[in-house]
Amino acid sequence: MKKGLFFVVIVMLSVFCTGCVKYSYNIVVDDKDTVSVSKTQAINFSFFENYDPNFKKQFDESMLESSDEFKKEGYEVQSYSDDTYRGLTLIKKNLSFEDASDALKDDLGNEENIFSIHQNGLSKTYSIHFLYDVKKAMNNMSEKESPFKNNSNDEDTLIVNGEKIDVVSKTTQTDPQTGEVVETVKYADGSVSTTRYNPQEQQKFNDALGETFNSIPGLKPVADLTIKIPKKATNHNAAKVISDTEYYWDLSADEQPVEIILEYKKFDFSTAGPILSILVIMGILCFMIYKSKADA
Repeated sequence: MKKGLFFVVIVMLSVFCTGCVKYSYNIVVDDKDTVSVSKTQAINFSFFENYDPNFKKQFDESMLESSDEFKKEGYEVQSYSDDTYRGLTLIKKNLSFEDASDALKDDLGNEENIFSIHQNGLSKTYSIHFLYDVKKAMNNMSEKESPFKNNSNDEDTLIVNGEKIDVVSKTTQTDPQTGEVVETVKYADGSVSTTRYNPQEQQKFNDALGETFNSIPGLKPVADLTIKIPKKATNHNAAKVISDTEYYWDLSADEQPVEIILEYKKFDFSTAGPILSILVIMGILCFMIYKSKADA
């Protein structure tokens, strides 16, 4: 039920919008109008490890737990790491434009479909357009991902994908050997959630976060977007052109919201077929008329 320490850190950092979290989005549109979406969620691992020597073990365990939860939601899950950040990359492939918009809606903080198609004679214009507000997007993500959502301040319910599940029992015990608090919650659907935490380590971790929030107020997350399309863009406002078909935006730019504009055109073969058929029929009719006059 819970996505563990990794999930908790991601949600906390999303809410406070500190510079210790990284979000990266990659959208690939192929020539068959199907979309692949990947989303990377990562944290500044060395920062937290310096404050808590046990952080690595807890983090690795929660990564496994989080991976299992995301797989249940239909994602292909890969681990992510670079010189600064560690986390997960979540991937969905072969999506329609509508499904891709749904997959990105909460992450990008956008309520409307981000893909649209307009017919222009024998061609179609494909448009990718939305506004990204870093704080709105991060808050939307934290609200969506949080496994516990109170309903009228009722803490004895769990809401998963909009469905309310009642709590049957809740027990809390302290491990006499380790000092860890173990909380076990059983739900009406038969599922069980077990949470273990050390109160002293948790307080130390929270103090470290508080120091960061106080010393670096207003820092935004690192957030960026890359979009790859099958044709060269006819119109765009990308911060960087990687190639004729790949474009980059800095979503954590100082000026918010960030507007994403990307358009390209494709020849519409579905329209060309009927037109070609009409031309063939007209050609045959003209030939028959000409032949009948010649025979007369």
